Amino acid sequence: MRALHSLVGSTVNALCKELCLAHKVFDDMPHIDTVSWNTMIAGHVNYGDFEAAWKILRTIKDVGLILMVIHLEAYLRGLLVLFDMILGNKFIP
Repeated sequence: MRALHSLVGSTVNALCKELCLAHKVFDDMPHIDTVSWNTMIAGHVNYGDFEAAWKILRTIKDVGLILMVIHLEAYLRGLLVLFDMILGNKFIP
C-alpha cells in the first residue's frame, strides 16, 4: 500500500497530464484509505485546482465515508496560501 501512496503522491505533484495518471492509480486501488484521499486532495490543491479538490471532498461524503479534519486541512491550507498571495503575503511570514 505504501508504494501506491508514493506513486499517487509523486504523480499528483507533477504536471496536469500526470494528474490523470494519479486518478487512474487512485481509482484502481483496491482499498482507498485516508492517506490516499488526502494525497489526492493535497495534490490538486498544490496544483491550484481547488475545484477538483472540492469534488474529491464531496466524493468522500457521497461514498458514505466520514469526512475527517485531515481531509479539510489540506484544502484549507491551500486556500490560506491562495488568500495570502491575493492579499500580498499578509498571513504567512
